[in-house]
Amino acid sequence: MPRAIMILTVLLSGPILWAQEVEVVDGADIRESAVRYLVLNIHGEIGLNVRTDIMTDALEVVQRVNPDILVLHIDSSGGNVSEKVQIIDALSLWRSESSTRVVAFVERALSAAAFIALTCEDIYMMPTGIIGSAMMVPVDQMGLVRQILKTGIVEMMASSLRAKNRFAVHTGNHDPPWIEALSVPKSAIYIRVIDGKPQLRKLTMSERIHLRMGRDVFANDDDADVDSPEDRTDDVKWQVLADKDKLLTLDASEAVDYGLARGIAKDYQWLARDMGFDGWVLASDELAKLQARQARQTSTVIREWNTQKDVQKSVSLLFLPNSRSSLSKLKRRRHSLGKLIRMATEYPWLDADMDALKSANADTQNRIDQMAASLDRASQRAERRR
Repeated sequence: MPRAIMILTVLLSGPILWAQEVEVVDGADIRESAVRYLVLNIHGEIGLNVRTDIMTDALEVVQRVNPDILVLHIDSSGGNVSEKVQIIDALSLWRSESSTRVVAFVERALSAAAFIALTCEDIYMMPTGIIGSAMMVPVDQMGLVRQILKTGIVEMMASSLRAKNRFAVHTGNHDPPWIEALSVPKSAIYIRVIDGKPQLRKLTMSERIHLRMGRDVFANDDDADVDSPEDRTDDVKWQVLADKDKLLTLDASEAVDYGLARGIAKDYQWLARDMGFDGWVLASDELAKLQARQARQTSTVIREWNTQKDVQKSVSLLFLPNSRSSLSKLKRRRHSLGKLIRMATEYPWLDADMDALKSANADTQNRIDQMAASLDRASQRAERRR
């Protein structure tokens, strides 16, 4: 009888750890024909919870275990687009050296996370899953949205990101118009699905008028055999997928109906059946343990960072009276700023504004020096009066 062991797969969702039971069959009893899989979680904010260093370490484990299937379990509302590019590059490099099949299993794949999902040819949705809203919003280090999106360095960055998005869609063998449809299209994107395969395109003004009048639209000469009057059916009519200047987000049913996703599964065993397997076995618990450690480390750093930020913000340099109590508060602020600077140096992924931190630290030190000198003079005058 094969011996079954219960382990914990730890999922990272922001700074919170979730545990899920997964059955692992003892390696000695696994049949050679059994499909072996691993789960790589892409959970939380890209650039914070999901980073290139974390992905690289995880992919090294995947390379060593060499499963038949790697499931990218995506639950992310997006994040840093530059980090997304590096993650896509890391996945691409690993895939070029591996025969493992990669599948996206989507809870939430929004913004930058949507294009990570699109690198997979096989996308499956959870019943409540959503995908889309992939608009790039450049922000500066103070978190303010830049107003000029199409000039200078911002347009240069946007151009390179568009190229990387094209690469992601090409890697996943998806239609190129999905890039614009899931971002903010400059003109409406239309879709029709034939034999489960989506066709996306922009329509000309005259074609849109024909469509509004209830007439069918010929796509091009190549489609003549489908669009000929005797072959037309309601399911090949063009319809609006993404309106001009509006974000598109698809739910699970829509993603399947429009041919972006292959199916809907509620858990890993359902996913295996949807992919045509009678079942599969978790190849190793090594990746789950690694991600658990990564989650704890990230959670600890974020918690300490937020604590020190709160201390720093709690002491304002404005309207602070000269007193021993105020001096003590200023020293506490300086101590917190020092910790923040050290953490920002040690953990670049915190994406801190180092110049602002150093400036705040210098201002605080100056205020401490001024207040300490003022209090000393007041103390000396009090001594002379005695």
